[in-house]
Amino acid sequence: MPINPVQFAHSICDEFLRYIFSAFPITDPDPPTQARQKLRGKTSLDIPLVQGPFVSLSEAFAKGESVQAMADRGLLHPIMPGLIGYPSMWLHQQQVFEAVKAGE
Repeated sequence: MPINPVQFAHSICDEFLRYIFSAFPITDPDPPTQARQKLRGKTSLDIPLVQGPFVSLSEAFAKGESVQAMADRGLLHPIMPGLIGYPSMWLHQQQVFEAVKAGE
């Protein structure tokens, strides 16, 4: 299922604001009210804490081996292909497993 980047950005900002107001409760009601007023925008992306939009034109990570192939050659435990929800690793992830197995 493709991700709608605009919807995703709104949900991240909304979640961040909920975190800010719930993780640092202030007993005096006046400062939180002032903060909410300052951080309220037309949309969740239109607040002083958020700049953007950010668009990344970078290429995807290099593909690594399939999880099954890594398990077949003993790099991963045989049960891992059934536990990992993706068919393959990124190359940098594969290299970490190879370095750990080599004792590096």
